[in-house]
Amino acid sequence: MTGIDAITNTVVVGRKSEVYHCEFLAQDMNWISIDGLDDKMRLKARIRYRHPEMQAEISPAGEFVRVVFDEAQMAITPGQSVVLYDGIL
Repeated sequence: MTGIDAITNTVVVGRKSEVYHCEFLAQDMNWISIDGLDDKMRLKARIRYRHPEMQAEISPAGEFVRVVFDEAQMAITPGQSVVLYDGIL
């Protein structure tokens, strides 16, 4: 699946290669070890419970945080949480 249009109740189906993306915007961040994001940071990010942590860069983007993975990730989905790790797990 490559998309959902809730207004027309349509599911868009495509090839598996079409669901890989490198970046997305996150909002409503809950920062634990820092007060907020003022500049770019290199760290690891996880987009699903069983997904491995992957290298990424985050940067401020207005009220959002832009997350850019070093390698494309499968099925980055709107509404998902992202967990960011800076340091050893």
